[in-house]
Amino acid sequence: GTGSGVLALAAHRLGARDVVALDIDPMCAWMASDALRRQDWRVAGVHLLAGTLEALARSRRFDVVLCNMVSDRMTRLLPALARHLAVDGAAVLSGLLAVERQAMDERLSAHGLEIVDETVLGDWISLRVRHG
Repeated sequence: GTGSGVLALAAHRLGARDVVALDIDPMCAWMASDALRRQDWRVAGVHLLAGTLEALARSRRFDVVLCNMVSDRMTRLLPALARHLAVDGAAVLSGLLAVERQAMDERLSAHGLEIVDETVLGDWISLRVRHG
């Protein structure tokens, strides 16, 4: 599977009605699409795209964003993340090293994003942020 596919399936299974899964690797998007077809429940409202955040309509806003990637890649996406996250929307950012928390806090603040919660598991950290 793929990270974006797993996150899309989990969001749908937890009740999200309109899910957009985005992966920069076309093969990963294909694998996620294949995984959707093999589910034992009706999967409707899940849209899989291959490309960057620029593939989304500039005006598209999301109430919740799930992002799992290393910090250097995530940092490059922060301007687009802030643009696509609805006001008062929440994002869960994982795949970060705990030692990067302070630097990530500063980067997020620069884009109007505020850390509201964190979960640490060993050397890894997951941040829940809000767009204010």
